[in-house]
Amino acid sequence: RAAVSEDASRRLAGHLRGTGLLPASALARAEDARRGTGETLAGALLALGLLAEDALAAAMAAALGLPLLRREGLPEQPLLLEHLALHFLRRARAW
Repeated sequence: RAAVSEDASRRLAGHLRGTGLLPASALARAEDARRGTGETLAGALLALGLLAEDALAAAMAAALGLPLLRREGLPEQPLLLEHLALHFLRRARAW
């Protein structure tokens, strides 16, 4: 898992540098925070308030070559909720 997070962080940093979405000084600040806390780069960017969640999601999708799922594309009501056990939902902090 750590290797995947590290690869995603590296790719996100490269995307942010390449597109100029974030000043180099802000990216360096997030990298320092990430190294000091063990957080992912995405987590550090959010915690420091350097990128909004929507901007981060778009940047992550672009950096990782994944489609971006927007809120508008999600169903209003949870799907198959009646098939999930309550203890699972609580453990996943979904209920």
